[in-house]
Amino acid sequence: MLMMRRSIINLAGYSSVRWRSTVQAQATQPNSGEGVIDPEWTTAKPYKCIPGPSVWQLVTGFAKGGRYAELNLVELHYHLREEYGDLYRIPGWMGRPDILMSFSPEDFEKIYRTEGQWPVRRSFDCMAYYRQQVRPEIFGETNGLVTS
Repeated sequence: MLMMRRSIINLAGYSSVRWRSTVQAQATQPNSGEGVIDPEWTTAKPYKCIPGPSVWQLVTGFAKGGRYAELNLVELHYHLREEYGDLYRIPGWMGRPDILMSFSPEDFEKIYRTEGQWPVRRSFDCMAYYRQQVRPEIFGETNGLVTS
C-alpha cells in the first residue's frame, strides 16, 4: 500500500496541494527499464543533516563584534562555505523558510532535472510588495519577470 502525505503550498494567496510518498519506493530490476531508482536516492541523508549555523549563531554573529558583523555578502558566503562545505543551510526565522546554498554545479543539474513540471521558486517578496502595494499606479497588474 502506498501512503501519501499532503503538502499545502501557499503562493501569493493561491494554495496548491502537492502529494509526496511517505513510503520508500522499492527498486525494480535495472534491466526492466521501469521504475529504476537512482542509487543516490537510496543513500541520501535527511534534510536535518545538512550543516549550517543555527539561528542563535547567526544572531550573535551579526551582532556588534560578532564574526559576521563586518563582512559583506560575498565574504559572508565565502566564510560559511569554508566552515560548512559546498552545501549548507541558513535557517529561516520569523516565519521564513530555510535557504540552501550550494556551490556545486552537479547539484544544480540534479535539482533542475527532478523539479517536475511545475517547480516552486520563490520570488523577491520585498519587490513584489513594493510593486503591488506601494506603487501599483506605476506597475499596474504587471509584476515583472523577477517578482512573478
